Amino acid sequence: LFPSNEDNEAPAAAGVVDIEKAIAAEAEKEKADKKSHFQSIKTDVKGLVFVEFLTAAMNPTDVCMDIMNDVKATGRTKTKYAVRITPVMATCYARVDEIVKAAQPIIDQHIGADTKETT
Repeated sequence: LFPSNEDNEAPAAAGVVDIEKAIAAEAEKEKADKKSHFQSIKTDVKGLVFVEFLTAAMNPTDVCMDIMNDVKATGRTKTKYAVRITPVMATCYARVDEIVKAAQPIIDQHIGADTKETT
């Protein structure tokens, strides 16, 4: 009527492993489906929030301009505590060569790569 414990242990253990694998696979699928467009970066500075945009489609300047244009059009802000919003297009170490390397693509994008250098 009742099978011995030895017969039940192997399938039960295999079932647990299969369920754990299934849950892990489902969690990975959820993470892949929930791609965020931005994330907050901890700065340890009181009153400062740094937001990193994870997709190239999200331009910090365009996002800031949309927020400001909405405030201008409606006369109301949708944020409770934001006083100042500054777009950051690139970050780097504070060395001249790093600044030049970080700024060059932005300069080329807005001014143009074919512009001649002036002194």
